[in-house]
Amino acid sequence: MIEQRQRIEEVIIFDSVGQGENVNLRVIHSNSFPSEEEQSFGLWNDEEYRKRLLERRKQIAEHPVYYDGVNLFFDCLTIDRNGNRVMYMRDTLYSIHKTLEQTLTTRDTGSDLRTRLIRTGNVVAVVETSDGKLVFGYRSGGSEDFGGMYLPPAGFTDYRKDTDPNKGPVSEDFFDRSTDKEIREEIGINTSSLRKQYLGFVGGVETRSVAIVTYVKLNHTSEEVERAFQRLNRKLKRNGRRIEHDHLIYVPFEPWKHFISGRYTGVLNPFVPIAFEDGLFISGPKETIGKPYQQFGEGIGSVLNYTRFRSTDSAEGDLKNRVIDSGLVRRVSYLDPNAKLLYNMDALLRL
Repeated sequence: MIEQRQRIEEVIIFDSVGQGENVNLRVIHSNSFPSEEEQSFGLWNDEEYRKRLLERRKQIAEHPVYYDGVNLFFDCLTIDRNGNRVMYMRDTLYSIHKTLEQTLTTRDTGSDLRTRLIRTGNVVAVVETSDGKLVFGYRSGGSEDFGGMYLPPAGFTDYRKDTDPNKGPVSEDFFDRSTDKEIREEIGINTSSLRKQYLGFVGGVETRSVAIVTYVKLNHTSEEVERAFQRLNRKLKRNGRRIEHDHLIYVPFEPWKHFISGRYTGVLNPFVPIAFEDGLFISGPKETIGKPYQQFGEGIGSVLNYTRFRSTDSAEGDLKNRVIDSGLVRRVSYLDPNAKLLYNMDALLRL
């Protein structure tokens, strides 16, 4: 029996830049925590939520391998007079995020985004090689987050341990630095000298997450990226550390509409190799053969952002319709983040 593709309920686009726009993102960070009631979306008095939160914090306290990282908490996104974005942020704990995720994903929370998406900061980096291919990693099946899925380099915004005396605030270019960190840790390429482009702000209902989307054009070909990636994984294995991605794929510009809609046919990594027929693995790790490749909402949102930046609004619309028609995504929504999600600040995003 062929495994069914996972259907994504909703991809949410809160913000995206237009074709060729050079937009910077500036972070204004207050190193303070919202009240636990504010962070918990009305679940603070929920017995199940509080029990799970106490269990996770006990696990962290009893096992030094775990730590309760301090992540950024989205407050408000605004646009300055030059068209650049300004994101206001505070702090939250990883334990709160994971407990909310675990609790909310088991419930029907209706249409109110304030009870559906968690305001913990994440970053998704769209990476393009010098020969014009987008880089996606196949997340290790043992990963706590997104195991068995293809996604761009991505990660949480944990910037310190809860016990770290250095309380911040973080720098205004925090998401540029986060992009460098994720690409270095997941692909093995140093991008610190390259320009980071803000592409947008997206969310996915399945993951209950929101993410800043950035873009980097590498000076490396896909073959050079593959060599760097293989060196990275060999080093991680020698040191007994967890591998983020089992392999990479390199999706060319023109056919990516077929890839992102889950129906790609062809070779996307000639070096391993990894190949598909109508979205099913026909070459790759033996445990994947005959299975469909999977994606996640923020990853699809990031490619929609990139399509608008690289091409046109109509091209983005065509891609949106294609992923909906394929059955991979039920709905793509375009919403104002401050009115619908980041509701506790007065400044509104002008879309």
